[in-house]
Amino acid sequence: MKQKLKALASLCLALALTLCLTLPAWAAGLTAESTGAVTITGLAENTDVTVTAYKIMSVNWHNNEGTPLYEAPEDPTYKWEESVATWLESMTQQESNYSAYKDESGNVTDAFEGIGADPAAKFYTDLAKEIKEQNSTLASLTHEVLNITGNEGAYTASGNLAMGGYLVLVEGGTKIYSPVFLTVMPTYNDETDSWEMPDDTKPATAIVKQQELTFEKKIVKTTDAGEILLDKDTVAINDSVTFRLTAGVPKYLENAAGKTFKISDNLPEGMTLEDNPVFTVKGYTNDNTDGTELSSTDYTVAQPADTGMDFTLAFTYDQIKDYSKITVEYSVTMNKNTVVFDGDNANGTENRAVLTYVKDQLTGATETLEDEAIVYSYGIQVTKKGESSGEGQAEPLLTGAVFTLKKDGTDTTAISFVKADDGSYRVADSTETGDATTELTVGTSDPMKGILKLSGLDVGDYLLTEVQAPAGYNKLSAPISITIEDEDDGVGTPNAGPNGKPEYTSTDQDGASTEVEAADGYVPVTVINTQGFTLPTTGGMGTVLFTAGGVVLMGAGLVLLVVFLRRRRAK
Repeated sequence: MKQKLKALASLCLALALTLCLTLPAWAAGLTAESTGAVTITGLAENTDVTVTAYKIMSVNWHNNEGTPLYEAPEDPTYKWEESVATWLESMTQQESNYSAYKDESGNVTDAFEGIGADPAAKFYTDLAKEIKEQNSTLASLTHEVLNITGNEGAYTASGNLAMGGYLVLVEGGTKIYSPVFLTVMPTYNDETDSWEMPDDTKPATAIVKQQELTFEKKIVKTTDAGEILLDKDTVAINDSVTFRLTAGVPKYLENAAGKTFKISDNLPEGMTLEDNPVFTVKGYTNDNTDGTELSSTDYTVAQPADTGMDFTLAFTYDQIKDYSKITVEYSVTMNKNTVVFDGDNANGTENRAVLTYVKDQLTGATETLEDEAIVYSYGIQVTKKGESSGEGQAEPLLTGAVFTLKKDGTDTTAISFVKADDGSYRVADSTETGDATTELTVGTSDPMKGILKLSGLDVGDYLLTEVQAPAGYNKLSAPISITIEDEDDGVGTPNAGPNGKPEYTSTDQDGASTEVEAADGYVPVTVINTQGFTLPTTGGMGTVLFTAGGVVLMGAGLVLLVVFLRRRRAK
């Protein structure tokens, strides 16, 4: 019996010891250092992006580890981190009087909790600017870089943070970001009769505020169907080209570190801007389709010497902040430096415009967006040859021929060119009238022997007329019709737009015709001259003259014959 009582006593003692050992665990609850899951949503990118949470408030959390356990947030609930409280104390002379946001113990006051959304955004921005500028007072702030996961266009940043209030800053990337505030606090669960920290199923969540600016450059072209906007077009030297730049207007915070917004263009050598260019500048709201023309008080035109650009329009942000987009329209003239793609020159005349704007509102750091529009110019390359001397013999290259070129239509004026080199000519621009000529001589020496290369032309129909034939050869009796067209981005890809390489019809030795794309911007044309007497072309005026002469001679012969027979009978 004694042994049974001793065993029972031992068992009770063991249970008592076990109970005593587990009581602290049962009594343990949440503390100010307890962590909860957080998720930052709204990220549209993850490349070169960093999401950092700075702890600016702690939680006054009451935790009685006795039995029964008592835990709850105290009043006041939030307390500024010591370094933030020190910074707030230094802001007594500021317009917002941030020092009123803390009490003597460093707690968050009702004055802060009662401010509206705009003052709160201003406060968080000012604090974030101080953090980014590495204010020595705030250097000790606890912070944690969150992990970014997800798929394109729907990324999230997540992590585990201790109870408190956090200022979340998104840095890097391509968009404009604003600071966002996040609280990590437990919630009370009535079913379990306990406080619970956010977890992966119900994380503390904040949404990133971001903006993505758009910027584009288009060529404005007027057609019978109305105005159209193009990325690519075709031109000739002396043509006028109108561009339209469209830029989205950012929504900067009131106290952003900078609000730079500039639109510039650095024109290529082939384009000339007028000495006193005319800019049509309009602002558009979401419900304004026609736009409002802006005045000179809304922007200034910077001098090229100050910017390295042909023009820069620097906007006064407060004057345009209510618009959703801005357009700038202007015209340029294609000059003598207009290029034709031939392997040495760029594939077209590329014109790139630049939007400069403040991307980081906390530091004022700027970023640029660029867009381009391309115009193509074309040429004709004539190869002058004579007839082959026999089967299997090559057609000789001929020199000494002179041509003129004009547009096919009612205008009979020959196009003026400037000689660039032996056998090479480009369309004369409006400043070169004294050096211009309409007579185009085929090249005489290698590598241009027998070659006539004409550049600076637009698409269209042309007539090439031989005004002087090579010595010993017959001059062509009629002009040669040549068409320059570039409507496809390669043969077989209709309506894809020009690519600087015109399409033309090639005929092989068997007479079969095939549409091909030129290797460069020049339409190849082979012109063959013949030797000896050549009858005029059938249907030409020469045939009429010969026919009329023959009829007259035959008639005269008949008259003489009749007269002769009558006289003979009379004898």
